[in-house]
Parts: sequence; structure tokens; C-alpha cells
Amino acid sequence: GEGVNSTNMITQDFVDQLNYNLSSPVWRMDYDQPINNGFPILIWQQANDNNLHTASKSESNIALYPNPTHNELNIVSDNNIKSIEMFNIFGQRVYLSNVGKTDIKISVSTLPKGNYLVRIYTDNGTITRKVIVE
Repeated sequence: GEGVNSTNMITQDFVDQLNYNLSSPVWRMDYDQPINNGFPILIWQQANDNNLHTASKSESNIALYPNPTHNELNIVSDNNIKSIEMFNIFGQRVYLSNVGKTDIKISVSTLPKGNYLVRIYTDNGTITRKVIVE
């Protein structure tokens, strides 16, 4: 097929292509409070105080630092961290770890530079944060 240019990527048709053959859609348009410059986002992403997250009201305090980072990312939580996933801007999972403690260091030195979403599953809910790898 032919390449997709950025104008085509901000259409519902492109979102439909991304969701094609999936048992349940994972992509949606970035309409309200755009968080990805109008490009498709994962269904669970939400804009809120520049931090992307979905969590219960009794959200745990989680610190990610340094951000931006180029070597390693520290994640510290009030609650037990069950697992951590990292996604690139294409929604591909680039990191997965089952943790079982309240702090973790992730090496990001091998990842390409760019924006990533870190999804943190804790005993108290799930939180997603945007991280920049430089």
C-alpha cells in the first residue's frame, strides 16, 4: 500500500484502520483536550493536568523522575506497584515488568528518543504518565 501522511492520520478512517481486526477497539480520535496533537490515542488515555491517567478517586501518589530522562527512570509509589508497561507513540508496548514493590528503576538508554506513556498498575488503581526520553 501507499504511505500514510500526517493529514490522513488524524481521520476517523485511520483510527478504524488501527482498530481493524481487533476484538475490541483500542484507538480513538484525539478530540477533546487534544493530548497527541490530534493524532489517534489509546482509548484509556485522558488529558488531565498534563498528566495522562486513569485511576480511582483514591489515586496513589506516584513520582516519576527525572522527566525528561535519557538513562533511567525512577518510579516511586505510595502503594505497591504490581506491574509497569511503557508504550511508544504508536501504541506499541516497549517495556513490561511485574514489580511487587513500591519503587523501581527502569533503564531507558536503549529506547529511541521521543514521548512514551508509562502505565503503572498499583494495588490502588492504574495511573498513566507521559515520559520524554532524550
